[in-house]
Amino acid sequence: MEIVETIQNLNEYWGPPSLNWFDYFVDGQKLSKLLNEPGNKETVGELALQFAEQVAFTQKEAEVMITKAFPSEDVQFTHRKAACLLLCAIACFAYVEWDIEYLIDKYNEILSVRILVENFLGLCRTSENPSDVVFAEWLFARWAMCIDRRFRIPPPPAKQTVNNPLLVPDLHLTKHENIRKMVVDTRTWLPQAIASLEKYIAEPSDLVVPKMQCFLSPFLEKGGMSLSVGIIGSNVLCQWAPSPDLSLAVTKIPAADVVSVSRFDLLQFHFANGAVDLAQELLKLMTLPSTQLPLFCVDNKLLHGYYLALNVPSPLPPVPTTVKEFVPDQKLLTDDSSVFRRSRMWRLRATKRTSGQLQVAFRSENAAKDVIEGIATCFRQRLTEKVVQQRFIKSLQRQLTSVRDPVKRRRIDALLLFLCATVVGMREELLRCGWDSPSRLRVLASQAPRTVTPPLKAQIVKLIVASDNPFWTVVTSFNAVELKQAMSKMERFVRPFMFTMPEMLAEFVLITRPINELHAVLLAKLNQLAEMRNRTEWDAQCSIYWAEFGLPVQSSQMVMLTEAVKVQAQCYSSRALSHEEPDAVEDERQLRSLKKLFKMNAETDSLKIQGGVAFAAQTFARALNAEDWDFVTSEVKFLSITTTMAQLLAAYLMSSAPGKDASQLRKVCDTLNAHITPMFDQPNRNGRRDVNRGRDRDERDRAANVIELWRFLRLIRNESLLSLLITYFGYLFNRALLAKKRPHLRMSLPLGEIFGHESELSHLNILAVQEMLEMFFQNAFAINPAYPLWLRSAADFRYGRGLLNEAGILYMEYLLASRHPLLSSPQESQVEDLIWRRLRVCLSHSQYYYLAALVCQLIEHKREEEYIKAMELIFSQVSLDAGANYSCMVFDNTLAELLSDVYERNHMMPSVDVLYSFAYRSCMNPEGRDVLSREQSRRSQRLLRTLAAQLFDVHF
Repeated sequence: MEIVETIQNLNEYWGPPSLNWFDYFVDGQKLSKLLNEPGNKETVGELALQFAEQVAFTQKEAEVMITKAFPSEDVQFTHRKAACLLLCAIACFAYVEWDIEYLIDKYNEILSVRILVENFLGLCRTSENPSDVVFAEWLFARWAMCIDRRFRIPPPPAKQTVNNPLLVPDLHLTKHENIRKMVVDTRTWLPQAIASLEKYIAEPSDLVVPKMQCFLSPFLEKGGMSLSVGIIGSNVLCQWAPSPDLSLAVTKIPAADVVSVSRFDLLQFHFANGAVDLAQELLKLMTLPSTQLPLFCVDNKLLHGYYLALNVPSPLPPVPTTVKEFVPDQKLLTDDSSVFRRSRMWRLRATKRTSGQLQVAFRSENAAKDVIEGIATCFRQRLTEKVVQQRFIKSLQRQLTSVRDPVKRRRIDALLLFLCATVVGMREELLRCGWDSPSRLRVLASQAPRTVTPPLKAQIVKLIVASDNPFWTVVTSFNAVELKQAMSKMERFVRPFMFTMPEMLAEFVLITRPINELHAVLLAKLNQLAEMRNRTEWDAQCSIYWAEFGLPVQSSQMVMLTEAVKVQAQCYSSRALSHEEPDAVEDERQLRSLKKLFKMNAETDSLKIQGGVAFAAQTFARALNAEDWDFVTSEVKFLSITTTMAQLLAAYLMSSAPGKDASQLRKVCDTLNAHITPMFDQPNRNGRRDVNRGRDRDERDRAANVIELWRFLRLIRNESLLSLLITYFGYLFNRALLAKKRPHLRMSLPLGEIFGHESELSHLNILAVQEMLEMFFQNAFAINPAYPLWLRSAADFRYGRGLLNEAGILYMEYLLASRHPLLSSPQESQVEDLIWRRLRVCLSHSQYYYLAALVCQLIEHKREEEYIKAMELIFSQVSLDAGANYSCMVFDNTLAELLSDVYERNHMMPSVDVLYSFAYRSCMNPEGRDVLSREQSRRSQRLLRTLAAQLFDVHF
């Protein structure tokens, strides 16, 4: 089969070429047959342009012959050849009914159309009958208007298509320049064209349009004899070149139609030039022409648009502007011609606005429509139910009748084969519904049996983890009875360090000394369930444990309720980080419960105990994450570091809202700086012993405040507050770098310099600041891992700490997130330069010295300094990357020269040859600027892809 197709293709290529102007020019009868048969508009239109090009070429040839004093016989022959070619061209032009717009839109050869129009005008002006020139002048006026409309907006500049334009002329640039000159020349004739059209409107008369026979008949009769003059000498039968007979066959156009079309051209011209009053007057006089010729037709939609734009009552039938109401019902379900069924957006909306059986039907119909349109993506999950499969197959059978393309049908069959192999029961349903014979679906297309191992039962799990060792029971069990029996069997029990107890409950339950170890273990079990986010088991075990504690219900009820709400808030925070879809109603209800319980605890001073601060932190964090700053600022009277920080964050949310004064935001930032910065002070310990003891107490207080602050801020999930916190602690980090005389390592801040100018800050607890920033970045990336400002700050932070491997990956992630796509051009060269410089350092640290040198090409300012640093490392160190294989990514000549020098100094001659082979290619020739820029862009794109693959360890 492939051999037969190959032979057919060879026969097609080796067969006779398609007919062109020469075949019809030498055989007049063939041309006559073509022009006398209807339905050849496309062939004749292309032929008219070919004849026009030959007319222009022959006329230039005659001018050259006259200049060089050729014999008169040769000049006479050339003139008569041009006249014959012009008759053929105008005959083809008349066959397409003088449709200028058709020739321009179909073939995009506007210069050839100009040759037709101008030569036709010159041909008619040589006629002895003055009435013959009327149509030619009117046609030329319309041509001028057409050119003015089309080039009202200048076309884009032409691009070079040859590598060396000094040796090889670029025809594309030449054509573009000729079109530009034609537009300039045509606009100089616009006043004359406008005057001509106004004359036809003022003095209306019928327009005589010549037909194709007016030009074809003279060519057939005298064309051959006129050309014989140049060969056999004078011929008394034809002493002159053939000329058209414009009275042989004509079509009369009514004067009203000529006036209507002329008015419409003037209307468009005046409207485009801002003469609205003139356009409005012309529009009021407009009438629709009755002639069916394309040259005398008016676009009704365009005319209706002018009526609307100029606010003139339109005699045309109104365009319906009402929107059909979208009602997803049974009628719409099978209406394949409806606009709501053709649009994928409305199809998806139908499934959301319906329910029950109707929703299942819409899901099935949508899946079938996606298959028909060739956009069947990720819909296997929609075909898991048997009811959906049956409706899907019936819908596909109904809509498949409209698919005529055999390629689309084969794609649909292939998709069904895939569904039969991957969806349970699909093949059986297709066969049951009569979807062709079984051989079409093939036995191969059946799903392999799926073996699913059921999960172990709870009793089996208990048997597996069961042990006679009492300590193992204490570690793994949550049953109060089992824990009590296990502890009674152990003679000496030391509570494990991992058994952390809830602070508020421990303060209330463990009031006796020595501590009741059983109660401590039970409290630790409650804390484990809270960290496991197992709210159901926590509620069940809490009541059992509380009975074991033996505390009065009245005095402990508030503490139990507070701890339960706190666990509930922890579960909410973990759900916020896991990107689960939030339940707005449930979240609002939980927030109201938290605020109500907070007020109750504040009134009874229960928040002053150790665990009360943790509950307050949970409440403040939930309110701030929901941007409920009124509760924090107006209703909270509880004094603590957590409260102060929460109120400062709430004040920031209020002052940063749209419409707020910038001075208020500056005051909030100054207050935050004044209150929080002293907590991270780390004074010098050199001095007297009694002074150092006082400083020890202050340091312990500051450490406790920092720990309390850290426990509160780690619960913040609001993006605006996270940006503020990263900005503030990054501001402290930069001030510490300034104090250490390392300003080149400073990090960029998401919100800029809202805390003022950065100055040196000595004696800063830099470890605490770094821990804070690490925690903020962890929470921020859990919420939005692709936010460019956070990625840039995190990359700078890692770079400032010397974690260059992580910094390089984050810089690449920033470039991916901030540039859409990655290969687009940068917007801020100064910012990009700093990133490329730091990326060079990161790559050099990983011993990717060649990639580091290639990255320097992307630096805009002081690039040579980075080149020198990169070359020193390449010359003196052993690189781990590909070396000379990266030569295809070198697009800067300076880097190519430096690399070749390093290769020669290291006696790496094969690498020099590879580098030169890419550097001296024709596409890198600086003569063609456009070609050079495209090649540089292509090589830079390949460099960025290689860089991403190296840093992300992903191979494209």
